[in-house]
Amino acid sequence: MTREEKARAAKARRLRAKAETLCLRSNRLQKQADRLYERADALSSQATAVAEKADGLFTQANGLYGHMLRRKCLKCDCSFGSASSSHRICTDCNAKNAGIKNEPSRPARWNGNPMVVRREEDGLL
Repeated sequence: MTREEKARAAKARRLRAKAETLCLRSNRLQKQADRLYERADALSSQATAVAEKADGLFTQANGLYGHMLRRKCLKCDCSFGSASSSHRICTDCNAKNAGIKNEPSRPARWNGNPMVVRREEDGLL
């Protein structure tokens, strides 16, 4: 064997070893992906079962209390029971909103001047 042939053989062995490790790694990743898909399927079936149970509870609530709908919260996208069309935010988000302090209201201004002339300034009072 010449020097060039020995170098090619060594390179081929290194490439085969690298290919083998990549195949092993690919197999491990494939097994992990399969496990993840199985878990996702199990979770989706659980989510479907929970949604069906929630629908059953809403039908029972409609029988007891009148018209109730399951709506999505506009803030957090979770579903909740709503008795009217104006009820669009769940109780958790309503509680969070209650903790927010409103700024004190100020009269509207345009370029630093009040937009509404008060009656006292008008001389009407």
